[in-house]
Amino acid sequence: MTKSLNQRDLEALSAFLDGQLPQKDTRELEARLENEAELRQALEDLRWTRHVLHMAPQIKRPRSFTLTPEMVGEKFFIPRGFT
Repeated sequence: MTKSLNQRDLEALSAFLDGQLPQKDTRELEARLENEAELRQALEDLRWTRHVLHMAPQIKRPRSFTLTPEMVGEKFFIPRGFT
């Protein structure tokens, strides 16, 4: 990704890929994609990343990582000035 693409552009591309971008925004983004090579490249990069993640093997977690109250232990005191 390059510097001229901002966070809003990246979020729009992600929503576009997920089919979550509103229709009006989709049309605007598609028009920009026709004219902006950098935006097209960012979309392809996101598509590739998505593909790689879907192809990664699913590994079963060794255990639950949820902490029980017993595992957490006692709460400690935080002075008022630090909250």
